[in-house]
Amino acid sequence: MNTFLKTAAAASLMATLAAPAFAAAHIDASTMNCAEFNELEAADQAKVAEMALSEIGEGGDEGRAELLMRTCERSLDATVIEAASGQAGTD
Repeated sequence: MNTFLKTAAAASLMATLAAPAFAAAHIDASTMNCAEFNELEAADQAKVAEMALSEIGEGGDEGRAELLMRTCERSLDATVIEAASGQAGTD
């Protein structure tokens, strides 16, 4: 019984740690909305912001990245691409 509990605990820990890495590898900035963006960790938000800015031709523009962050704080239904462009969605 003790071995079973240790094995189960190790398996659940591995699954918990693998989930964020798996999710980060499958990020699609063109379909992600701001509510989903806000749930990401800071490093993943930076990756998504860079992908969105690259898609609209503004890659590396820190002002646009700040605009995206502010827009996503206010308008959860906007897509990340809309937020990067300064559009607020339909909220």
